[in-house]
Amino acid sequence: ATIPDGVQVVDKNLNLLAWNEQLFEVMGLSKNAVLNSRHPGRAFFEVIANRGDYGQGRLEDLVESRLVPMREQRPVSFERQLIDGKWIECRGGPMGDGGYVAVYRDIDENKRLTEKLKDLASVDELTRLSNRRHFMELANNEFDRSRRYVRPLSVAMLDIVPPKGSGKYGATHELGGRAKPLEAYGLVSQSLSILRDGAAAYPPRKNQWSELAYGVDDRGRA
Repeated sequence: ATIPDGVQVVDKNLNLLAWNEQLFEVMGLSKNAVLNSRHPGRAFFEVIANRGDYGQGRLEDLVESRLVPMREQRPVSFERQLIDGKWIECRGGPMGDGGYVAVYRDIDENKRLTEKLKDLASVDELTRLSNRRHFMELANNEFDRSRRYVRPLSVAMLDIVPPKGSGKYGATHELGGRAKPLEAYGLVSQSLSILRDGAAAYPPRKNQWSELAYGVDDRGRA
């Protein structure tokens, strides 16, 4: 059976000795652009660098930095997001004769599922705000940061739609009268984000909003 991973084998001089079709499919590369070059082992990295996957810099330097582990016979293991947004995993290691083998795997679907599960575990699906567990996790981190750097930390709880006729809520009352609760959540968040360095929010009950703002004192001063 055909393995789904891309395989790349080079000798001690970085000449490409073996590969499979999946190598070019997983990495989204033109097979001809690599194999028809003067030095396919090096061209593999040049094509990737040219399209921007390695960031900015001189092509020679970008390529050379990827060849160092092979030359030094050091194992590697990393995940990288390609320029087109696709996620891949690479694992490489030295061979006994001075050569090097690298295996490239498409982990894009797994990565997106992991991010989705992370989102479901920390974000309220209806309001898109932090849920209670995530809010408390962030709150503990912010309390620690506040103590460490001796900076103020404020916690606010806003009633988006207060009882009819109550005027003590000021601008919040006006906001609640004009906007739907979910719209109001977004408007309040935008306002508080102007002041906050780090913050988190979650709705403890219907039509209510809790906001944690690092670096803002009890008078709203940053």
